[in-house]
Amino acid sequence: MNLRNKITTFFLGFVMCVSAQKNNYPQSIIIKGDTVIAFTREQALRITQINEENKSFKKIIINKDSVITLNSQLLVICDSIYKSTININNDYKNIIENKNIQLKTYVDNEKTLKQEIDKQKKYKNYSLIGGGAILLLSYITLLLK
Repeated sequence: MNLRNKITTFFLGFVMCVSAQKNNYPQSIIIKGDTVIAFTREQALRITQINEENKSFKKIIINKDSVITLNSQLLVICDSIYKSTININNDYKNIIENKNIQLKTYVDNEKTLKQEIDKQKKYKNYSLIGGGAILLLSYITLLLK
């Protein structure tokens, strides 16, 4: 560019900066197919501030994604722990059922054993009475002879 174009561009840029300060939004002018946009100092600071906020929001979004990933991993772990706890609970229920069956069998065997003991005591008593009666009859028979 020659000096004349440079001075014209500078002047137009200066005019745009001054008019942008009045309108509170950037001014744009098209010069030979190129668009020139002029910002005031406050506008440039605000754009920089917005850019920095966007960077911090991007970091927050990245952190949020990592927290979501960690939470999903924790949910998977908790789900596996829950399933194993359910399996352990079912095993304990089976153990309790087996214990109850064994206890019932034990009680039934106790009843059967008690009945058998009572039966044997009854037969013992019968045999003692029978033996005593035979002994008495034998003694009486010996005395009578």
